[in-house]
Amino acid sequence: MKVNTKILVTPLNWGLGHATRCIPLINELRRQSYDVHIASDGGSLQLLKEEFPQLHFFELPSYNISYNSHFVWSMAKKIPAIVNAIEAEREAIQNIVTQCGIDVVISDNRYGCYSSKTKNIFLCHQQYLLLPWWMKPVSPFINFLHRRYLNKFHEQWIPDFSNHYLSGILSETALSNVRYIGALSRFKASDSEMYYDIAAVISGPEPQRTFIEQILWSQLQSAPYKSILVCGKISDDRVAVKSRNAEKVNFLNAHELELLLNKSDVVICRSGYSSLMDMISLRKRVIFIPTPGQTEQEYIAQRFQAMKIAPMFTQNDFNIEYAIDVLKDYKGFSKTHDFSTLLAEAVKSI
Repeated sequence: MKVNTKILVTPLNWGLGHATRCIPLINELRRQSYDVHIASDGGSLQLLKEEFPQLHFFELPSYNISYNSHFVWSMAKKIPAIVNAIEAEREAIQNIVTQCGIDVVISDNRYGCYSSKTKNIFLCHQQYLLLPWWMKPVSPFINFLHRRYLNKFHEQWIPDFSNHYLSGILSETALSNVRYIGALSRFKASDSEMYYDIAAVISGPEPQRTFIEQILWSQLQSAPYKSILVCGKISDDRVAVKSRNAEKVNFLNAHELELLLNKSDVVICRSGYSSLMDMISLRKRVIFIPTPGQTEQEYIAQRFQAMKIAPMFTQNDFNIEYAIDVLKDYKGFSKTHDFSTLLAEAVKSI
């Protein structure tokens, strides 16, 4: 390892999952004595500032991701704006690299975060873009463009195992510069005494984050369970609300959320990839509610439902008492996975 190697970590601001899964990566980089800098925007940037106040931070142009229930169509309309954001972040990265003497850029799903002056690593489980059935004719072309972006990076780090246990077909790739680094989670399981029957943890782009918050809060207030809803809204004001057996907070830091989840019997969350990795690390019983229209989340939820690990429900048809009743037929994430060495070896290889 080169002395004082400077590494820039750049998570995408799409919900909070990309930022949270970068926390164990940043911790491992620091453990191995790398000089870590962070660049992002919005809630992701703010979350990482709270977790690592001693590090150097830079703000990148925002992709401004939001969508309605027609996810793919909404994203298609935003392609010109996203391409412009990628070009803008490329320029920003060049400035940061020159200003700080960055040696390595690790990009979590930010396609413009690379430089000709650095080693460039792309962190992403979705090597294959899974599109809706009605877009099947253009799927080869879309994935060709995706590979063109991926090929701009020297290495692909996939947060999964070589048997694709977590991501299934999503991480299958013909690229040769691939390294599997195991599940990335900031959490560890502990044998805590249960305090909550249900913890619901949500995040993601608007307006869907607000929609699921309204649905869950309405049902939790009237359900016969001791519960808490963590809304995933980064704010200086946590706005703790109580109603009968239910509590609601805007945001918890990593330590607080880890304690909460360990003392909660059941977790309700999106089937985003970062949430999946957290549930595996914590060995939780979980109920998945995919973001409407987000093909990747629907695939992940269907995959683990078929494996009889976690049931999935659509957002509009969700009924909490029925979901809890169905949960008894699923085994949850009970298996212990030893993946810490995979990340450590990847970081050492830099």
